[in-house]
Amino acid sequence: MRPLSIQLENIYSHENSYLNLRHKKVALILGEVDGQPGVSNTAGKSSIISGIEFCLFGAFRWDISKTIRDETNRCKASLVFRGDDGNTYKVVRSCFISKNGNVSSEVSCHLAQRTSSSI
Repeated sequence: MRPLSIQLENIYSHENSYLNLRHKKVALILGEVDGQPGVSNTAGKSSIISGIEFCLFGAFRWDISKTIRDETNRCKASLVFRGDDGNTYKVVRSCFISKNGNVSSEVSCHLAQRTSSSI
């Protein structure tokens, strides 16, 4: 599996973040807080990995109420990746916390692009 793009909405420090990895062979995740390159704690580096885990497996490392940004009651993660078969897939998972604290989640996965060699 090769990640091509990641989008995180309301996950930890990510209000709406998009990472395009399509033309990258290797990616280094560096953080920066308030424009200060030497300050990277709480910049959201680990949140990117957590967002991928949530998207693929439906679980977070911490309680969902600590995962979703304080200003909202929902989050969403999207991952586009190329599979070992050469096809491109898109997985989208969202989560919602109701006023009474119930958590609901939705996931969709579909073939985004089929390679000619897999037909």
